[in-house]
Amino acid sequence: MSPLHVCWEGQPNIMATRDHAERLGAQPELGLDVWRHGGAAGDAYAGRLLHPLAVFVLFVSVLKGVAFPHHWAATHLFFDYQHGFVKRGLVGAIVRATGAYFLQDYRVFFYLTLAIVLANLLLLVKSFAELHRRAHGWLRLGPLLYASSIGAAYLANSIGYADHLGLLAALLALRIDHFWKRLAFIALTFSALLFVHEAIFIAFLPVALVPFFLDPRIPSDKKRLLSACAVMAALACLTYVIAGAVISRAASIEMYRAARTRANFVLFPEAFDVLHRTGADNLRIMMGAWTRQRYWADVFYGAVTTLPTASLLLFFAWKAMTGMGRLRAMLVLAAAVSPLCLHVLAWDIHRWNALTVTTSFVTLSAITRYRGEREPLIMGRALFIIVAVLLVLNMSATTWFLNGRQVTAFPWRGHVDYWRISPWGARSSPPDPSSRNVSTSSARNQRMPSGCDRDAGERQ
Repeated sequence: MSPLHVCWEGQPNIMATRDHAERLGAQPELGLDVWRHGGAAGDAYAGRLLHPLAVFVLFVSVLKGVAFPHHWAATHLFFDYQHGFVKRGLVGAIVRATGAYFLQDYRVFFYLTLAIVLANLLLLVKSFAELHRRAHGWLRLGPLLYASSIGAAYLANSIGYADHLGLLAALLALRIDHFWKRLAFIALTFSALLFVHEAIFIAFLPVALVPFFLDPRIPSDKKRLLSACAVMAALACLTYVIAGAVISRAASIEMYRAARTRANFVLFPEAFDVLHRTGADNLRIMMGAWTRQRYWADVFYGAVTTLPTASLLLFFAWKAMTGMGRLRAMLVLAAAVSPLCLHVLAWDIHRWNALTVTTSFVTLSAITRYRGEREPLIMGRALFIIVAVLLVLNMSATTWFLNGRQVTAFPWRGHVDYWRISPWGARSSPPDPSSRNVSTSSARNQRMPSGCDRDAGERQ
């Protein structure tokens, strides 16, 4: 099968016009010649077509997953250092030190985290626009592939989780072009975020470092190389210290009792179990999970719904790095799939897979931002079919979201009913998180952190 030649560079002398495509063996009659206008005009036409389409599909994916923050995430507001230095205690410690207890109100938490989610979505849409403007040809399908994926829906569903802080820091870091300013931003921002959630080091720091891997000057510039390595080593050491900072089980129970008197919603008691569990404890729990058939069934279904899209985005990223050293290219791809490493320490199978889709797209966006285009991209009919099939499957795919939630399908009746009732006072906005789990909320109000519940032991 003759390949379809699609334009990559913006210069007129290498654009894949119809005549040029035919000389290369392409078959315009297949209907795949999207850039049929030829030259820069046709390329601009494709960009104007794909960008609003990708934004609309992203909006649909957000509606599939959007939900109010679960009280697992909101409960983290009450972790503090009253019983000793412990991981994830920075926010609660600041609240206690400043007396700003209104920050632990569920409504305030909802609106603050909603603002962070919206900021991430706006930065992703901006990345869509930049990729459509900088890239050419089939590389421009990256935003549409990501927007249709479970990764985008999961992003909307995980409101309240520290994942959004890590993603926001990575997206902002990638927008800083100056080497030293970017390095200083990463050092300061991620140092603080590690005290909020130590997993940010694995999930998002590698993506923020992608521009360093792409910079051809760093290997020969000892000052820059040593500075970047020093920052990464310091953050790694800080992560090790924070991840190992635990308190006794008795202290975590006492913290829960004190927090319950201040919270205006039903806390998630098992969340306090993470405070007395080390990384070695999590690894032992996961080794036990690996012996269960159900775990591997979840792994299979999670991989089917997310990893094909991530793989195709990584393929585009690999093509965009043509001409770059193989070692540096492999480091970039490793950074893109870094959330998969969290499978070793935590149960959230679908969460880590969905984050990998997001980090794969962010990596592709970073490559086009810092490298531009190098050579024409050639795509055959088989790859075109793969792209088309993935778009269809992504839009129809379902998965288990965090805390047992599922994809909300069109016409999103739950969303419509809520906004039809809530503004008239028949329902609080946002609703108490315990109201979504009425059957267990009263029981949880009396339970203590156990250290052996599945949710606490395996969710991170």
